[in-house]
Amino acid sequence: DIEADVDAAGLEERVSQVVEAMPEKRREIYRMSRLEYFSNKEIAEKLGISVRTVDKHLELALRDIKANLGPFTCFLLLLLMR
Repeated sequence: DIEADVDAAGLEERVSQVVEAMPEKRREIYRMSRLEYFSNKEIAEKLGISVRTVDKHLELALRDIKANLGPFTCFLLLLLMR
């Protein structure tokens, strides 16, 4: 469906904008987790930080996305990304 494709492209663009606006470390951790599929433990090891720090950065990243897209849209996005 063309309308769904356009909506998905718009959603993807909006998420990219939100991610780009994140602080550098949060953005890096979010990308490693969601785009490169590293586990939180792997991210922590690669960046020399604790797993809890990775958890917190991801929590804040998802909060940023949720705040900018709304909870239902964020939920759908998370389902599609995994």
